[in-house]
Amino acid sequence: MTIRPFIGLEGTSDLAIYGLGGILFDIALGPVMITPSFGVGLYGRGEGRDLGFPVEFRSQLELGYRFENQMRVSVAYSHISNANLSETNPGVDIISAYLHFPVDMIIGN
Repeated sequence: MTIRPFIGLEGTSDLAIYGLGGILFDIALGPVMITPSFGVGLYGRGEGRDLGFPVEFRSQLELGYRFENQMRVSVAYSHISNANLSETNPGVDIISAYLHFPVDMIIGN
């Protein structure tokens, strides 16, 4: 198991934006990767859903397949919530698809 930091930026077609940072754990079972993660960030509503507070927490579980060249395809389920920091806390559930690739594939060795 490898523990690493991450940063991310998510957006919607309603101009909502969420920037976050946190930790993730890569668990390798042969070529299968299981990656739970937890992060905290700032949410800007745009024209989207009111999540009740600008500080939002995200927990996620990702399941993927890692190829020999270290590229990975995966799907993930995540939940974003303000952990009751305000009276309004609708939360949101998200299903995502990812394509991960090593940075050195782009910038060279």
